[in-house]
Parts: sequence; structure tokens; C-alpha cells
Amino acid sequence: MKSVVFAAAALAVSGFACPAMAQAGDVVTEVTQSDLASFAEAEGHTVTQRGEDPEAPTVQAQTEGGMLYYLVGNACEAGSCRGIKLIARFAADDQVTSEKVNQINRDVPPLKLWYDDSGLSVERYIILNRGVTRDNIVFELSTFDVIVQNVIDRFRS
Repeated sequence: MKSVVFAAAALAVSGFACPAMAQAGDVVTEVTQSDLASFAEAEGHTVTQRGEDPEAPTVQAQTEGGMLYYLVGNACEAGSCRGIKLIARFAADDQVTSEKVNQINRDVPPLKLWYDDSGLSVERYIILNRGVTRDNIVFELSTFDVIVQNVIDRFRS
């Protein structure tokens, strides 16, 4: 009797696992410059520039709200990359201080902020090792846009 119950439970569990396994086809483990552009376009962003070095994929895109940002391939070999950096850069004014940058770095763990003479940079890194769904990468772009806008608002307050 125990083996019948175990077999029924195993079948039930395997039935629940099938939909998750069906999603394996859209899992991304490496990206090219074309992939980076397609992620931005899938989110409704406009690709404004593509890098010229095929070994270091880079795409500049603009959100519907006007924010310019970069998708930069990282950990690349032969133009195929196992990571994506999302980077937004802004001019820094007197409201950007190292104290505020440090505080935001502590308060907003998914981001890395830094500033120098060229301005303020906000970065998020997506690791593709073991795979990430395409939908999740596109979702990361919309999340990045919202988080960056919140960071900018913190400097204004």
C-alpha cells in the first residue's frame, strides 16, 4: 500500500514539474549584441546606438520616459556574454555627495552607485550562469527604470 501511495505522489509531483520544464526553451545563458537590443525593444524601449566592437556587445537604449541607459555584455568570449550590466549615467550636481551615494548603496542592494568627475552612474548586474528566462531579463529592464528614477528622486529630496 505504501508503494502505491508513493507512486501516486511521484506521478502527481512529476505532473506539476512538467510546466516548469516546458519553460526551459526560453532560458538565456549567453547573450550577443542582437540579444541586448531585443531585450530593450521587447520592453518598448528605443535602441539609440549599438557598439561597434562585436567582441564587447553594447547597446544604448532609451525608455519611454526618456532615460538613456546601456546594456553591456560582461564575461564575454567571442562576442557571447554570460552577464549583462545595466548602466545609467547622469550629470552630478551639488546634491550628489559621497554620503548620499553610500547611503543609497546600503539601502538599495540590487544597485551599485558611484560618481566621479564625469557624473553619477547607477548599475545593476544580471548573472546568466545556469540560465535566466528571457521574460525575467526584460522585467529587469523595467525594474531598473523604476529603481533608477527612485534613486534620482532621493538626490532631489
